[in-house]
Amino acid sequence: MTRGARARLAVSRGVALTLAVLLGVWLGRAGSAPYRHGEPSRSGAAEVPATATSDSTRPPGAPTAAPAAPGLCARVVDDSRRPLAGCLVLAEALRPAGWLTRTPAAERPAAATRTPVDGRFALDRPPATAFALVLDHPQFPPRLLLLDADTERGAELGDLELRSSVGLGVTVYAAGDRRGVANARVRTQPALLDPRLGPLARARLERIAITDRDGRAELHGVPPTALRITVAAAGFATAEVTVPPAVAADRPRRTRVELAVGHALQGEVVTPAGLPVAGAVLAASPAVAGGCAQAGTTDALGRFRIEGLAAGPHALCVTTPGRASVELRIDVPARTPLRIEQPAGATLEGRLLDAVTGRPVAAARVRAVGEPGSPAPPLRDARSDAQGAFRLDGLPPGRTRLLVTSERCAPLWTGPLDCGSGPPAGPQLELRLEPGPVAQGVVTDESGTPLASAVIEMVDGNLDGTSFADLLAQAARGPLDPPAAATRCQPDGTFALPLPVAPDARVRLCVSAPDRATLLTAPVTASAGLARIGALRLPPARTLRGEVCDASGAPVAGADVVAEPLIPAGVEPGGPTPVFGRAIAGRDGRFAIGGLGPFGYTVRAVAPPLAAPAGQELRPAVVRVELRTDSLAPLRLVLR
Repeated sequence: MTRGARARLAVSRGVALTLAVLLGVWLGRAGSAPYRHGEPSRSGAAEVPATATSDSTRPPGAPTAAPAAPGLCARVVDDSRRPLAGCLVLAEALRPAGWLTRTPAAERPAAATRTPVDGRFALDRPPATAFALVLDHPQFPPRLLLLDADTERGAELGDLELRSSVGLGVTVYAAGDRRGVANARVRTQPALLDPRLGPLARARLERIAITDRDGRAELHGVPPTALRITVAAAGFATAEVTVPPAVAADRPRRTRVELAVGHALQGEVVTPAGLPVAGAVLAASPAVAGGCAQAGTTDALGRFRIEGLAAGPHALCVTTPGRASVELRIDVPARTPLRIEQPAGATLEGRLLDAVTGRPVAAARVRAVGEPGSPAPPLRDARSDAQGAFRLDGLPPGRTRLLVTSERCAPLWTGPLDCGSGPPAGPQLELRLEPGPVAQGVVTDESGTPLASAVIEMVDGNLDGTSFADLLAQAARGPLDPPAAATRCQPDGTFALPLPVAPDARVRLCVSAPDRATLLTAPVTASAGLARIGALRLPPARTLRGEVCDASGAPVAGADVVAEPLIPAGVEPGGPTPVFGRAIAGRDGRFAIGGLGPFGYTVRAVAPPLAAPAGQELRPAVVRVELRTDSLAPLRLVLR
């Protein structure tokens, strides 16, 4: 063979080898290609993540083959198992519920998409923590799921079904003559909503309709649960009623709403010199139950008009940035237009210093609380900067008291301070904060070995006996804001935690460590600047597992499962006590609550809103368990 022939043969072999390698790589990638939204798999079945549930617990219609791409995938179908196109899918992170999470209620991330013709959707970046998943289609009642999915490795929810409903008929009529009210705006939303839901999820659970000339409105796609209906119409007072859950899936609900004659408040907001105040927000709240609050804003000339008010006494609050808040009691209807004088707000400036070191105290909260017994205490607060400086604007002229709280200092109440209108005059206010009492102790395991990784947090001692449901209700009314204090143990297990409380305050400490039960200390009262906790022994953590299902055995995804410690009412615990445990049931209805101690617990499972079939109401399931050992069989909580 000539040299040229050998060269050509070598080149051809090299090309063939290169093509074989590329073909092998391509076939390997094709064989392991992740499932993509809207594409049928090559095996004829959609592919799911490696962590998907087994066939015995997989939801109906869930795919059965290989792993999916990271994210959240599912298919939306109707009650005839047909795919639904154009369904809005919204995922929004849940709001923390009170002090149990120790997480500030910051931004709640959200992700949204719409289903195509095949009904499948994929959210590439849903919230990484527990979140609410809302399916909203105009022809079906919305569906809400509370999930805690592993979106990093992928989560396949299978088929998510939207059930049909017969709707809700609302007839709006005027009080007295019983005539229908046309063009009334009817808005419905579930009567019971989880306080952790964000604003986007709440908005998608609403339905709106306008009445016809006979005062009738038909609302489609409303859930069969109890509903709160708000009706507003020109010339009438806004009314709010609650309708009970549907009796049966094939029986439409009908309700009648009576509207009383509405009244309006109008007038102007001016300065003491008679100049108009633009942008003032006015909120009128009825002083008796049964009415609806209304709000308005002044225009460039300081004029306002608030409509839809029922007759009777109302509290009218006027707020404007940089001006003092004004609160009045008004009888509706008012005989003459109102003229409200809003004085310029006073300003308080000051500086916070450590009473021992003389250094500035940063990130302290300064709140103006007003004089005790004042009719309208000001609600103004500010944070001190790195130099300890703070500024409070919009205070009403007069006498005001300040409450200063910090992470490492005792709270400070000032005496009455005289506030004049306008900018501050005279020297800057200087406040010195005394160090708070110190809690000292040592944390070990059951054998006495120090736990250097233990974390100690301060908890309000006044929350003794508060149930988890009460905490959720408090979170719904407003975020709990106890002073924050936390530290970590030294290598020998000892700790010293400065407490931002008064010396005579009752506090409890929450102590946690990896693979150990989380416990609360007995309530202690600091005296002489020291609170001795003693030795705290953390037992090994127990994990409570189980599943939540309905009477038919179908899993209830998103059920809220709470393990509440069994502490006799009215009995002061003499030692460490367990804390609440909580978990959200997954798509297969299973849950796991870790970090529990060897104590007795009441376990309560509550179905998420809109989870019950049409015409049914899922009641909570409650059991009592003892976690003395790890031999407890998985629980089965049935919502009937």
